[in-house]
Amino acid sequence: MSKDKLTPKQDLICDLLAARYRLGENIWTFDDKLKKSLQDLQAKGYITLMSGNVENTVRAYLTEKGKEYSLSSTYEAPIAKEKTLQVTVTLKGDKVLKTKVSEIS
Repeated sequence: MSKDKLTPKQDLICDLLAARYRLGENIWTFDDKLKKSLQDLQAKGYITLMSGNVENTVRAYLTEKGKEYSLSSTYEAPIAKEKTLQVTVTLKGDKVLKTKVSEIS
């Protein structure tokens, strides 16, 4: 997908929403001070805006276009990755001298 030219602030907003989306928070609240940037992103089709729950706030979430822009198709949350670990413990009698944990590919 070709990326539209976004301002650094708009790009950061998309990154923040993507990070929240990865953690299961689809909607995020922003201060009204960002409303112009948020409205521009909505006009470009990257986000959808909603009124905020608190005075002087607005809520936003990524649209499909916003997800395509901000999320890598190969992204996998670290907690979702299965890993096999090897634990090596060096003992001297009852004392633990050294422990080493390594990931096995």
